[in-house]
Amino acid sequence: MESFFRFSDYEVFAYLAAGLATLVAWDFVFETHWIIGADWNTATGFAVVFASYIVGQIVAWPAAWLLERRLVRDVLGAPSRTLFGDPPPGRFTRIKLRLFPDYFTPLNRLVAERVRARASSDGHPDASGESLFWTAFTCSKRDAATCARMNQFLKLYGFCRNIAFVGIATAGAIVIRTLWHAPGAGFGADARPRLLWAAIALAGGVAMFYRYLKFHRLYSVEVFVGYANPPPTERASHEGSNP
Repeated sequence: MESFFRFSDYEVFAYLAAGLATLVAWDFVFETHWIIGADWNTATGFAVVFASYIVGQIVAWPAAWLLERRLVRDVLGAPSRTLFGDPPPGRFTRIKLRLFPDYFTPLNRLVAERVRARASSDGHPDASGESLFWTAFTCSKRDAATCARMNQFLKLYGFCRNIAFVGIATAGAIVIRTLWHAPGAGFGADARPRLLWAAIALAGGVAMFYRYLKFHRLYSVEVFVGYANPPPTERASHEGSNP
């Protein structure tokens, strides 16, 4: 029963923190007091933590759909592709390369050659992109040290992705609410500081998106490095099965 109330590291990073950030943003945009200026007792604090976790779970879905599936995979290309030098899909290739130079840095040449050589010996000579990633992932997660590093990057990129989405969405919500309540003659004196906060939220969201790309790439790097450099026991058994 005790473990039922204990959050995992990933839940704290990806869900609880994002939920708290969302409630703070909601307080600022709609002038409520879930977090900002709240007077908690023990029961209220527990309810807010529980609500933050639920909100974080909800936020994770549009964050993954918009940032990870639509923007990263469809516009920039998954790390499993970019690490092997594949250009980003679609148009505006030069702009993408200039905006995200670190993300498009290819895998070390020797490591890439080892990955392809092992994939070929495992019966996947033509594997590339996603298929090569999942081949490597299946083997890399068996090594405890590699799996621990993968989980660390997973927590970090999940946290950064969700916070990036919260920041960008908050900026949009502030702008929409400010325009909605703006007087007909123009912006009031209270509109300018709110738009400044929108700019700060947007800048924070974009910065966290760059961090998300960094850790998302490093997660895939760890998968391929672990596959290219298996532990001695696995290497010996692999060599024994391939005379």
